[in-house]
Amino acid sequence: IDGVLNRRTPTLGPAASDDPRSHIDRSLVAVLNSGLPLGCEVVIVSGWRRYFDLPALRSILADVGLVAPVADVVGGLKMSGDLRCEAFEWWVKTRCIERFAVVDDTPEHYGLRWYPRPGAPGARVAPRSNSDGEPYTGSGWLRGHFMCPVNGITVADADALRLAFDGHHFDAGGFR
Repeated sequence: IDGVLNRRTPTLGPAASDDPRSHIDRSLVAVLNSGLPLGCEVVIVSGWRRYFDLPALRSILADVGLVAPVADVVGGLKMSGDLRCEAFEWWVKTRCIERFAVVDDTPEHYGLRWYPRPGAPGARVAPRSNSDGEPYTGSGWLRGHFMCPVNGITVADADALRLAFDGHHFDAGGFR
């Protein structure tokens, strides 16, 4: 949520006294909605899962205009780094999900590196090589499925999101 559905510096989630809806930019929710295929569901792998249970997250996101239903929340109370990637990979594979996209402002949680993309907001993941010399951007199962807006999702990100559901998200610099 932080860094994708708001343009604020990522936080650890809203304070207990805050209205969590005030931390979400409704115009960015509309941009995200424009990139979501019909019938898709959202799985939350955000740090917000530490502060809100599944029913609360469903309510918060519906209240700010998210059109896709929130299907699940992945991860425990202290999940970061590669655990986030592993937990979502387990979730996808145990449910035999074939079409998916990951939208996260922190590529490091997925074993990825990023650098600013010239002339555009957000970031592009820097391609690396695996042992075969092929471009590689972290976990192989993520290849082409990962989006990394770091200062709020953009219209260009939403356009690319539609491709990411089928593993076809890439640009001239390689898969993001």
